[in-house]
Amino acid sequence: MSTILVTGGAGFIGSHLCEQLLSDGVHAIGLDNFDSFYDPNIKIKNIEVIAKKFPDLFELVTGDIRNPQHLKEIFKKNKVDFVIHLAARAGVRPSISDPLLYQDVNIRGTNVLLEACKEHGIKHFIFASSSSVYGKTKGSLLRKRTSISNPFPLTEQPNAPENFSVIPIIIFME
Repeated sequence: MSTILVTGGAGFIGSHLCEQLLSDGVHAIGLDNFDSFYDPNIKIKNIEVIAKKFPDLFELVTGDIRNPQHLKEIFKKNKVDFVIHLAARAGVRPSISDPLLYQDVNIRGTNVLLEACKEHGIKHFIFASSSSVYGKTKGSLLRKRTSISNPFPLTEQPNAPENFSVIPIIIFME
């Protein structure tokens, strides 16, 4: 049985993904910091439903992707096969007024998570963004048909681990 760590696991997309993975018989670990940008009570309700439905397959971990020690503990305790990274500081407009916080959570946090994956031999990492994708694009607006030539160039970096796959996913919701 595979074990998948889903960061942002209590959010709308993360909780639904966890539920689908669990329905497929996968052991899912949902990691979430319950940030107040979205009502934490809604996230708790999302998780309660999953925990009751799949008590033996689901584990919730409250924590922050920026904490390398906490990530290390998660990887040591569990044989994680895949990481699906959905955690992020949400909201494009608020990022303009507090860019350093967004940089810390979204960029440094992702880097801390990637380093933990590298340290623990995780070979599969799926990164998804529902509001912001960085890369070379034509124009200033992203649309469903926008060509993203280089959304996440980790594998092109000189220190990228061998046989490491990154799958960027852009989620458009209407």
